[in-house]
Amino acid sequence: MSQTARMEALINIRTALGLSQAGMAYQLEMTIREYQALEWGEREVPNVYLWAAERLAMGQAVHEKDPRIAPAAIRQEALMLARMSGAG
Repeated sequence: MSQTARMEALINIRTALGLSQAGMAYQLEMTIREYQALEWGEREVPNVYLWAAERLAMGQAVHEKDPRIAPAAIRQEALMLARMSGAG
């Protein structure tokens, strides 16, 4: 995944969660300036922050019973996991 795609994914997750940059920074345990550097392309988006954001989105999707909150790739993985466990 390109750096631009990673930035866009992070922004899309944040907006799907309805969070401001400050809110997302808080959730990821970063300063707002550190988070802004990720969104503005001043710093590469490390896997750990993208994975954490995806996990936040998955948790929120389950809580709100709205799968559209979670990124499409995560929904697909969750569906595959459910099928493997016999739950789907």
